[in-house]
Amino acid sequence: MSFWANYSLNKTRSTDSGTSGSAFDPYDFSHEWGRANFDIRQWLWAGTDYQTRSGFSVNTFIIANSGPPFNIITGHDTNGDTFFTERPAFATDLNKPGVIVTPLGAFDPNPSRGQTIIPRNFGQGPTFFSVNPGVSKVIKFGRAIPPKTPPAAANGSVVTATAPAPTNQKPPAKPPVQRPYQLSFSIYANNVLNHANKGTPVGNMASPYFLKSTGTSGMFFFGPGGAGGPGGNRQISLRVRLGF
Repeated sequence: MSFWANYSLNKTRSTDSGTSGSAFDPYDFSHEWGRANFDIRQWLWAGTDYQTRSGFSVNTFIIANSGPPFNIITGHDTNGDTFFTERPAFATDLNKPGVIVTPLGAFDPNPSRGQTIIPRNFGQGPTFFSVNPGVSKVIKFGRAIPPKTPPAAANGSVVTATAPAPTNQKPPAKPPVQRPYQLSFSIYANNVLNHANKGTPVGNMASPYFLKSTGTSGMFFFGPGGAGGPGGNRQISLRVRLGF
């Protein structure tokens, strides 16, 4: 039986998402320093593998991570640059028309001079968690393949290694019988706990789905379909493979 795990703590900041004109002000990037799009702070991977005496292989892979950041925009082009990338400000007057109060704070989509604009990628997406177990069994069949003989020396004699026989030691185990064909049966489950891994929320304040996830996460793929694929949140697949 084997077990492994890895934890990673990250922090990545940048001034641009890689799209020309994506800044709040395309002529001034001084306000764009913030979290990068791929700034996922915490990652956890863990896995186990167990080989039974009867030839079954049981394994489990677990992955978890904190949510990715996302940008919050007003959805209106107020500076006339044809890009709808303006960000709101932190509201100073909750009674002002248009102010939206959210779990992340109160945002003013029509900021006045002197108000503080929220940082780029200020939103925080949902976490991700998935447990993916699998069980497989390999059946070997066909005429047994005899083991290879040791190579012969130049004079025709067989090269062998001799050593004094140790006392009170069991004889070496016989090597497994090799067969020309093998048939493997396996079953794998993606997100077996059926945990709802929501996608990145909508960051457009003008959208009726503002701060809501409209799909599942597609950050991690394991097996056919993967997480967030069209096949569903949890998938169980059966496989049969012939090797020769």
